[in-house]
Parts: sequence; C-alpha cells; structure tokens
Amino acid sequence: MANSYPRDAAEHELLHSMIKANRDAVLWKLEGITDEQAKQRVVASDTTLLGIVRHLQYVDRWWVRIVIDGGDIPVPWSRDDPDADWRVTDDDTIDQVVADYQAELELVDAIIDGIEDLSATVTARDRTFALRWILMHLVEETARHAGHADIIREVIDGEVGYVR
Repeated sequence: MANSYPRDAAEHELLHSMIKANRDAVLWKLEGITDEQAKQRVVASDTTLLGIVRHLQYVDRWWVRIVIDGGDIPVPWSRDDPDADWRVTDDDTIDQVVADYQAELELVDAIIDGIEDLSATVTARDRTFALRWILMHLVEETARHAGHADIIREVIDGEVGYVR
C-alpha cells in the first residue's frame, strides 16, 4: 500500500503518488469485510463502499482516458441518470469491482506517467483544463471519497484509520 508519498519529489511524481496513496486508502477499506458489507448503505444516499470504488473507476476513466487522452470510451452516467456509476448490483463482488478498478488504473496510470507538461491544456465540453488541474482534481476527488469510505467502514464494523 502506498500509504505515503515522497515529500521531495518533482510535481508530477508527487501528484501521481498522492493519487495512488488515496486510491490505496479506499481499497484498504474493503479488506476484511464481506461483499454484503461492501454494498451496505449506512447513510441516507445510495453511497456504499463498493459504489465508491466503482465511481472512482469512472472518475479516472473520464478525466484521464477521455479528457486527457481523447478516448471515445463509455461511461455509465447520463443527464437522466447522473449517479449511475455509484450503483452496484446484487451480483457485484469486492473481487470483481476491485479487479475492474485496477484494470482501469493500469491504463490511466500509463497515461499519467506519459504526461510531459503539466501546464499543457485539453478541452472537454467547451471547457479548458490544465493537466496539472486535472491531476490535482484527482487528488481531491479520491481523497474526498477515501474519507467517505473511512466513515462508512467505521459505521459498518468500527474499523478506522487512513494509513496502516
């Protein structure tokens, strides 16, 4: 688990390390629980531990493979169903959802590793984004949901902590 990151690294390495550390924190919250617990709703919304992982898979896909890399790859959400990426089914398992996430991250990380200029920009949906902003947003988004996962896990079984 990348529970820390280099504090003296160049910006690109530091941002990517922070993204990875927060991903690991989210995945750690699935260790030692059942599939049923991972799908358990403990807050008013449909948010679950497994749903967080599924959502983050598509967040990475959107920002890196689609926005940065220009891929024409499907995402589950739409204007009519903006939260489709959060939903899990009775058939979903921790192993399957984590495997899907990790497969996505292999592709995403290769693209992130290939970024040469963080100040370069891309345009999506008539908005322009610096690559630096996108990586910082991925730190923000993943860390936010790592916090949600920590609280949900604490409610499920009392397990707490950000770093092992």
